[in-house]
Amino acid sequence: MSKKAITHQRILDVAASQLSRDGLDRVSVAKVMKACGLTHGGFYAHFPDRDRLIAEALSHALEKAGERQDRQVTTLTRSGMAPLEAFITGYLSLRHLAAMDSGEGCIIAAQCATFIHFPPEAMGIAAGSVKNFQRHLRALSQYRLSEKQAFQLHSTLTGALLLARALNDRNDADEYLQQTASELIAAYVHG
Repeated sequence: MSKKAITHQRILDVAASQLSRDGLDRVSVAKVMKACGLTHGGFYAHFPDRDRLIAEALSHALEKAGERQDRQVTTLTRSGMAPLEAFITGYLSLRHLAAMDSGEGCIIAAQCATFIHFPPEAMGIAAGSVKNFQRHLRALSQYRLSEKQAFQLHSTLTGALLLARALNDRNDADEYLQQTASELIAAYVHG
């Protein structure tokens, strides 16, 4: 990779993490570039404007989260879990909850309420990511989940993670996440 490509990647890594962790309103060109050890003026060698940065950072965050989730599913299926069970278990875990706090978790759960305020290109990416998430759930299922079931499962997964994130007590959060995971596995994997 060229030096410019490496720098571009570093900018995306920082912006994606900030976007996931802090939300759209707290991602600024100045903050991203400072975190990268670069000048504000250097930004324009990589992006025409902040909107393009947000769109690319969102795509990057989605890609990285998907890769992490796929690795976790692979690991858990080796222990005998069905793929959808492994996904639910990993998604509704304290480990994933902690990843949300560091900007490494599911950006859909972290920022879905703010997607409506994203620039148009990023909104299109966000809408597509919701559909892709549901297609992924359907692909992981050993049964044929309908689109409606995938939407319901997705809603419950992201809602449970979002609400658990709001709790001050991690023991309570863990209990709710495990209980929700058990019920979803019973309904969508073993049901």
